[in-house]
Amino acid sequence: MMKAVRFLAVSAIGVSLVACSSSSTTTPPKDGGAEKDGAAKKDGAAKDVEHVDAGHDAGPPSLASLCSTVLSSEAKLFSTCLGGPEPAWLASLDPTTNCDVLEAAVKAGMLKYDSNAAAACVSAISALTCTSATGDAGGGGFGNCGSALSGTVTTGNACTLDIECTGDSFCSGLFSKQAPCTGSCIPKLAAGDSCVAGDQCVTGYACYGKGGALQCRAVTAPKTAAMGDACGYDAKTKVDTPCAAGLACNLKTKVCVTPVAEGAACTQGASECATFLYCNPTTNKCDAFPAAGGACGLEEGQDYIGCAAPNYCKLSTEKKAAAVGVCTAPQATGATCHAGTECASGRCEIGDGGTGMCLAACPGQ
Repeated sequence: MMKAVRFLAVSAIGVSLVACSSSSTTTPPKDGGAEKDGAAKKDGAAKDVEHVDAGHDAGPPSLASLCSTVLSSEAKLFSTCLGGPEPAWLASLDPTTNCDVLEAAVKAGMLKYDSNAAAACVSAISALTCTSATGDAGGGGFGNCGSALSGTVTTGNACTLDIECTGDSFCSGLFSKQAPCTGSCIPKLAAGDSCVAGDQCVTGYACYGKGGALQCRAVTAPKTAAMGDACGYDAKTKVDTPCAAGLACNLKTKVCVTPVAEGAACTQGASECATFLYCNPTTNKCDAFPAAGGACGLEEGQDYIGCAAPNYCKLSTEKKAAAVGVCTAPQATGATCHAGTECASGRCEIGDGGTGMCLAACPGQ
């Protein structure tokens, strides 16, 4: 539970219920956050589509109903806008939201739930299009989703989730060995401050860097390329240009294209298949990411092969031209880990060397 999801686009409808309830300890990529060309997946969504049907009943929704609506709507929206099977999206999104924990926090008085704001949130979800959801048009209409849950814990007091803290603050110290399930609310970190996760920084900044030297640094939205335009990393300018939402950057031609659907012919190493798909080196057709036991990773000249959720790719070989392994189920408490996604509890305590240990789930999680 509460696992971070790799390579997922961050949507506005998930900010209040997904990002705020997810607090796994993870480390950024070794290169400081930039994905390798072969491992990069699709960028966002640009096309407008039919409105998403939230499927809610009349009257203010319960928190459990709101959680369900957000998850199912995100899965449908991402599938429509980014490509990839809706069930695969739902499987990837579901572990990031622990609705039971949020409900427990409300009952304990650590959170306030505003059912009227939740009803407005559900209505906003019903009106989503790919453009509005991905923020290409300002990401409008999501304010009520964030106000459906608000924290009551003031600075210096005990907390178990970031969202429980009032104002612009977060729950610090959740992953120390001394108190792995509790922390205390402190103000969000300013530019240049040391950090361990992106949501610890003030608005407009994210936590990234190389090795253990993570700092809050300014986030700048990259300029995107349209259909048929040049994309990808330019070695001369050292600029990586992603495609506009809903498109894939063909790594062979360095041009933005429409993602290739499952079962359709593809080119090895082009990374042109839709989300959660890869170009099978045997059939040269786009196939779904494998389940536990399947081969994964990146070999020279081939597409990156991810794993079907909730599995992760456990590398067995890592060198300049290849990083391959086996899709593996999340590990038990005490196992070696490098990110929360590798642990059944979703909690990995990272050491100074970048390797950590899976922690037990907190009570109620």
